[in-house]
Amino acid sequence: MSGVSTTPAEGSNGEAKTVVPSPLPPSAASAPTSASLPASPHLRLLAGLGLMLALFLAYGIYTLGQMRQLRQYQRRELERSRRDTLQLLRIQEDAYELTLAVSDMVSSQPRVPLPVWRANIARLRRDMAHALHREAAYAPAARGADERAQLLRALAQFWNISHQAFHLSSQGFAHQAADLVKRELAPQGSYIHNLIARWMDRNARTEARTEAAMQAIYGGVSRKLLWLEAILLALAAAIAVWVVRAHRASFAQVRRLAQALDERSHALADANHQLLTVQEATLQRIARDLHDELGQLLTAQGLVLARAQKQLPAPASPSAADLQQARKLGQEAQQKIRGLAQLLRPPALDDFGLLKTLSSLADEFQRRTGIETRVEGSLPFVPDDAAIHLYRIVQEALTNVARHAQATQVVIVLHGQGRGYGVQIRDNGRGLDPHAGSGPGLGLAGMRERAQILGGTFALQSQPTGLCVAVEVPG
Repeated sequence: MSGVSTTPAEGSNGEAKTVVPSPLPPSAASAPTSASLPASPHLRLLAGLGLMLALFLAYGIYTLGQMRQLRQYQRRELERSRRDTLQLLRIQEDAYELTLAVSDMVSSQPRVPLPVWRANIARLRRDMAHALHREAAYAPAARGADERAQLLRALAQFWNISHQAFHLSSQGFAHQAADLVKRELAPQGSYIHNLIARWMDRNARTEARTEAAMQAIYGGVSRKLLWLEAILLALAAAIAVWVVRAHRASFAQVRRLAQALDERSHALADANHQLLTVQEATLQRIARDLHDELGQLLTAQGLVLARAQKQLPAPASPSAADLQQARKLGQEAQQKIRGLAQLLRPPALDDFGLLKTLSSLADEFQRRTGIETRVEGSLPFVPDDAAIHLYRIVQEALTNVARHAQATQVVIVLHGQGRGYGVQIRDNGRGLDPHAGSGPGLGLAGMRERAQILGGTFALQSQPTGLCVAVEVPG
């Protein structure tokens, strides 16, 4: 039955199994627009989530920028202050060492030659000049040119006094040189030491201010983080409340629609059941009328024609031939009426039961189509209202085989399962058409509805050697 549109599914034995879906009731499709689903709240929900993500992103960018700025500021200021302090300590130590060197030089004459002291003093002077040059690169902006000029003047005076003491000592005036060292060089060294100490103290205060600025930045970031967290929590709570309300409204609407659809489906199923019941009663009445009334009339007509034919004086006359032709036409009409009555409502179904009726249907189908058809198995007692539905299902399945399957053999398998029973119509045709549409045909829809009226299931099983229509009715 390849002409029937179905949706295949995979069976347990590797065969494609298709269950015909229930068509949407027309009454449900034409439901009023007021029962339609409310507008989707996804756009507003996505807008709220997008706003939250934007806030998170903005805060993340802001935090990274602040942290990077803080690290750069901390690294720059602390490293500059540390290097400046190291150079100031170096200058301070050189000045102190130079003071001691000049004092020792004066007191050790003439035991230690002057060139020895000259080389040491020159080394200290070079080291101090190098330290001054390095310190100028690390000096803070708050230290102006006047303070540096003051240090340079103090150092120049210190070198001048050191040179005078060295010169006096080299001329043999050791006492004058010692007095000069004690009276001017030592105070000048102390002055340089105190000046550098003030600078170092200022560096310490700068470091303290840097630390305070860092703490202020950290505090500002922390406060803004708390504010952002509070805003995001409030926004999330508002969105959550709104989503819950929207979902509750949507679910309530869906439940109402599902209930309405279920009621309409039940009403349509009841209407279909009643329609099929009326249809079968109508067909039964028409078949009975055709068989009992019209059939009897044709039988009576045949008897009248036969009696008239016997009363003719010349059996070979034209009138006798016409009467014979009329009798033949009446017999053919009677056969067609009997076949039509059989199609509408087989009398054997009421007289001999479903099994005999299906066997007769199989024989008639084989005679009419040439397709080998047989019935296998047996059925328990089936009530008349259920038997007619099973008969119609088998009848429609055989009609589809003749139209679409291109089969050479059909087997009707009957079986009883406990208190239930079932029927399968198997053919060796070409099976389902994989390129057909997904909607079931009217014949399949009618078979499915009849199976549902019986409280059973209807399925199509596409096998490698054909198609199987299966109906199972529970007990």
